[in-house]
Amino acid sequence: MDETAQKMNDALKKAGFNRRQVTVRHRRALYDDDYRIKVRDPKVSLLQIEEIVGEFESIRYDEYSGEILEGCNNYVSVSRDGEHPVDISQILPLVEPALTKAMQEGHNQALQLPTRRYLIGLAQRGNPDLWGMKTDYINRLTGKPKYPDQEFNYITAFYWSGENTPEAIRSTATVIAETIAENELDLAYVTNAQTK
Repeated sequence: MDETAQKMNDALKKAGFNRRQVTVRHRRALYDDDYRIKVRDPKVSLLQIEEIVGEFESIRYDEYSGEILEGCNNYVSVSRDGEHPVDISQILPLVEPALTKAMQEGHNQALQLPTRRYLIGLAQRGNPDLWGMKTDYINRLTGKPKYPDQEFNYITAFYWSGENTPEAIRSTATVIAETIAENELDLAYVTNAQTK
C-alpha cells in the first residue's frame, strides 16, 4: 500500500472510522497520485472525512500563470459510495410537493424539516435552487450560526429539463433531497464537534 494512503487510513482510524465505513483507493497517474476516498456509511458526514484527509492533498501551481504543475501532486477526492446513499425517506415527501408548487407557481416555497427550514426557489433561467443554513456560516468555536438573523444562505442550483412531468419533478426532487440530507449531516458534524 502507498505510504500516503496508509497515513490516510491511520488518520481515519484514529478519528474512529473503520474500512467498512470509509475506503481509500490510490492510483498513480503519470507523475501524480490520485486518492479516492469513498464513504460507505450513510450516516457519516462528507465534510468530516474531507477535513481528516484534506491535509494529505498537495497541488503545486506555477507562481505566475497559476497553472497546475505536472508531477509530485497528490489529488484527494471524497465522495459517497453510490451503493450506500444517504437516507432521504423522510425528506423526499416534503421536497416533492414544495418543488412542484415552486415550478408551477413560480414562487419560492419553504420546506420545514425537524431541524431547520429550507427554501426552494427559482434561479434566473427557471432552474430550481436551494437555500438553507450552510456550514460556512456556523461558528466553529460555539457551534452556533454566525449571523442568527440570517436563516437562508444560497446552497446550490439544480438542472431542470423544463418538463413539468411527474418523472422530471421526482428526479429533481430526489437530487434536492440528497443535497439536503448531505447538508444536514455536515451541519450535525460541525455543531456536534463543539459539544465533545
